[in-house]
Amino acid sequence: DMMLFMGLANLPDIDFLIGYIVAADVHAFHQGPTHSVLFAVIAGCMAALIWRRNLSWGLSATVFTLTILSHDLVDIFTGPMLGLHPSYGVPLLWPFYIERVVAPVTLLPSIQHDTLARFLSWHNAAAMLYEVAVFGLMAGLVFWRFSRRT
Repeated sequence: DMMLFMGLANLPDIDFLIGYIVAADVHAFHQGPTHSVLFAVIAGCMAALIWRRNLSWGLSATVFTLTILSHDLVDIFTGPMLGLHPSYGVPLLWPFYIERVVAPVTLLPSIQHDTLARFLSWHNAAAMLYEVAVFGLMAGLVFWRFSRRT
């Protein structure tokens, strides 16, 4: 199940593969329509048809859609420099509104992926450690809170 949710949370970045196949450029479609609510709903519903487990289809579709949308939420707060700098944003409401939804503050550093050397850089290693620390702390607080209830 963990692998399923990790895959769904990263599904919007399938646009890298689409760009590579369609245009021989991994960045051709990056942070486009696959980073929208419409994509998350369609993909979440399709995933629920395949991996429903013991839940109703509607609950599975909702959980899977929210998992996919978590990627967009992270991307909305990802930008060039931490702090009071606008984020890059995503076209969250595509195709109804094509402008990017941008946060006024950047909470997460961007991952550089324009070349293999930059992808394997110390900058990216530090950015990933930062994300692990931030989300690890958040997950730890959630688990701690729920463990106190039982």
